[in-house]
Amino acid sequence: LVTLALREGLVERGQRRRAVNESIKLLERLERDSRWDEIDKATERYHELPFSKPLPSTDSPIGTIDLLYKTDRGWHLIDFKTDELRDDEDLEQATEEHRGQLTRYQRALNDLLKIEAVAYICFLDYQGMVEWIGIE
Repeated sequence: LVTLALREGLVERGQRRRAVNESIKLLERLERDSRWDEIDKATERYHELPFSKPLPSTDSPIGTIDLLYKTDRGWHLIDFKTDELRDDEDLEQATEEHRGQLTRYQRALNDLLKIEAVAYICFLDYQGMVEWIGIE
């Protein structure tokens, strides 16, 4: 995590320490979440999966999927968000802000790999808890 923080430009030691501590806190919170076991036991799992849709499409998105995994129930597409959300209004606003991104990722998976995935935004800091929002 320290190396990643440096790569992201956090050169001041205190900044790095705070970023690493916050990352550890969020990762431990995710590990305690009920879905962690499903993710951990997935039959296939891909992290930081880059994609680009070939031209000449007028809709040629590029992006990086945080997590794509497969269980006996099918494929699951997860986009992790670390924003601190303090109330339901913050949650609703953040969900709307990120909904289009996940829809584009779903479409790209379907177009490029013929994979239909259930998509979720995973907010890692909604009132100090993990909150999963399914995207239709």
